[in-house]
Amino acid sequence: MKRPCSEPGCPLLARKPATHCANHRRESPTYLTRTNPERERRARTVAAWRAEHGNWCPGYGDHAPHPSDDLTAAHIAGAQLDPYGPLTVLCRSINSSLANQPMKPELIRGNITSDA
Repeated sequence: MKRPCSEPGCPLLARKPATHCANHRRESPTYLTRTNPERERRARTVAAWRAEHGNWCPGYGDHAPHPSDDLTAAHIAGAQLDPYGPLTVLCRSINSSLANQPMKPELIRGNITSDA
């Protein structure tokens, strides 16, 4: 099924579920930097955390530590500012709430890895 491209004035069609044609499709900076070695580095960070702490989110700032089986590697400086920089582990909910903002080191409760 196809639909009109969402870019104003574009006469091309986009395949659902995409909203833009191939000429106007936007790739996020995170998607572009998420190479296989980077995905493996992130997976190692989460695996090492789980081996030491189990399914436990350390929390951040006002978010208290809590059990979570949905852990992700979080960029200390924000993914757009330093996509290959140091990582820590947070639950997906807290990581998403940071909205790619740099973390304040004094509010980080978990381990920080600079594994490259």
